[in-house]
Amino acid sequence: MATIEHSIGILASPAQVWARLTDIEGQPDWMTGIRSLEITSETTRGLRTTFRVVSRGPFGTRVVDDMECTEWIEDQAFAVEHQGSVKGRGTLLLTPIELGTRLGWREEIRMPLGLLGELVFRLLYRRALRRTFKQDLWNLKRLVEEKADTTAQES
Repeated sequence: MATIEHSIGILASPAQVWARLTDIEGQPDWMTGIRSLEITSETTRGLRTTFRVVSRGPFGTRVVDDMECTEWIEDQAFAVEHQGSVKGRGTLLLTPIELGTRLGWREEIRMPLGLLGELVFRLLYRRALRRTFKQDLWNLKRLVEEKADTTAQES
């Protein structure tokens, strides 16, 4: 199993970060690899919400990822189980810090094709995926801070 971890400080409250982070239908606004996202459950928020993401994979491949929200602790933790061609768990943790929120993102991924898939991932794709996740966090930070700044100016 491969693990990728990143964290970032965001100049906004955990509640402000949470609102944007858990807007599942809005994830394509900050997650660069998503080609499409479709909610597949009756609910769009909370535990057991399911959705299908089609994203850009290695070498331009199409990766279909069916996910289910398995952890949902308001303003604190959001986790999904990857149930598509890639298996694993993604966890996002929000921690209050002096000037806002520390957002940590951990992905534990089991690649298809067993040992061969793991080897290809480690040799050819892991670095690119780390860069993508890092960029995604910066995109989320920008969106949340812009909204927090606008809200502060309106007060």
